[in-house]
Amino acid sequence: MAFSTISARPFNLQFRKALVFVPSWRVSLPLCSFSSTTIQLSQQSAEPLYRYCKGGYHPVHLGDYLNNERYKILHKSGWGGYSTVWAARDTRNQTFVTIKICVSETTHHSRELAVLHIHGPNGTHNCLVTELLGPSVADYLNRCSGLTRLPGPLVKTIAKQTLTGLSFLHEHNIAHADLHTRNLAFTLPTSHEQDILQKLGEPETAPVQRTNRQPLESNFPTYLFIRAPNRPNPKPSFNTFLMTHPILISQMLEMTSDTLPYRWQGGWHAMHAPHLLVDNEEQSLQEWLEEVYFDEEKNQDLSKEDTKRVGRVIGSMLRLEPGDRASAESVLGDAWFQED
Repeated sequence: MAFSTISARPFNLQFRKALVFVPSWRVSLPLCSFSSTTIQLSQQSAEPLYRYCKGGYHPVHLGDYLNNERYKILHKSGWGGYSTVWAARDTRNQTFVTIKICVSETTHHSRELAVLHIHGPNGTHNCLVTELLGPSVADYLNRCSGLTRLPGPLVKTIAKQTLTGLSFLHEHNIAHADLHTRNLAFTLPTSHEQDILQKLGEPETAPVQRTNRQPLESNFPTYLFIRAPNRPNPKPSFNTFLMTHPILISQMLEMTSDTLPYRWQGGWHAMHAPHLLVDNEEQSLQEWLEEVYFDEEKNQDLSKEDTKRVGRVIGSMLRLEPGDRASAESVLGDAWFQED
């Protein structure tokens, strides 16, 4: 299965009405099903309508063509504070792409490589064209009802491809800085427009109208794409309520099974927290892996030898001293990743 990475900027909005009005732009969200054939590429609902102005978003509608009719807009993928993102068909190469249309105020000082420029009522916009991606790893896991983790062989494939990409970035002195399962996405290996549209799901839209019913200016879209929340917000990875430095450090020690570096021990004792040090009764990383990697029928998903090797690989990265942590390249070279 092909695999690649994406990033997104989350923004929280509240919605009030089923019809979008200018300047009152809040809308309610119709409930929709989340079937196995529907891919939600963004958790967010709609970009703020007031940003459709000079220097802001470019108005886009389904069926629009960009760059001399090369790219046909098929669906909305998402949005951020500085761009909207669209699924499109490249009519020249007969492939499917994602087009990120930046707000026009960033055009003259953007550090991103512009693949094309479009001119509209709100200014000139840089556009980035990339491969069309499907659901994130986190979305895929959430969609599989009752599944608490991914199968071991699939996890190995994801980890190997992620390490390959990460190693490439590091070779060029680039740090990702936001690597997690919501920023890792599967590709869509289909080549038919109807298949893509079926996977993306039926677009949810709300018309845009002025409260005084006057015609809209050309810098506004005639409708917005909206998305219904189909699952509750995930729980945070760590309980941050009343989290103190001693508790945080003790959790790190428990997770890594590492020895507190000597240069930190003075500060640790100054916190009067040695009693928080992990005792021998705590579950080790290896024990946790052996417990987790049984399938729903309690059959072992990975062999005991595999879990030992996985534990060794993970342990090499979970070191408290940054200089002692294994690099992506060295982990990728582990014999476990060289096996099919």
